[in-house]
Amino acid sequence: NTVSDVIGGVTFTLLKAGDSSNISVADDTGSISNKIQSFVDAYNAVIQIANAHYTLDPTTNQQGVLASDPVLRGVVSQLRAEVSAISRGGTSYSYLSDIGVRFEDDGTLALD
Repeated sequence: NTVSDVIGGVTFTLLKAGDSSNISVADDTGSISNKIQSFVDAYNAVIQIANAHYTLDPTTNQQGVLASDPVLRGVVSQLRAEVSAISRGGTSYSYLSDIGVRFEDDGTLALD
């Protein structure tokens, strides 16, 4: 005995006839926050790898091995564009900033 057409995304399993029960439904914000943080961490790992290969090391004044390679810069540029693009998913969240994700000055992301 399951009912799934009362509240979108919620399924009730009816165990016993005649008993009254209190029901509460809440968002699992901890799980959602952990998933967003995992995304931010993965994005930052990619950016840090890319930066290590094409930026100037201030201590040695040496450029990364791919500093003159336009492909890596293009990939990073496209990745940043996709992350900062408007979502067309039909939700009330259009930007990552709507859920607390922001770009830092060094190009990485942070979760507020």
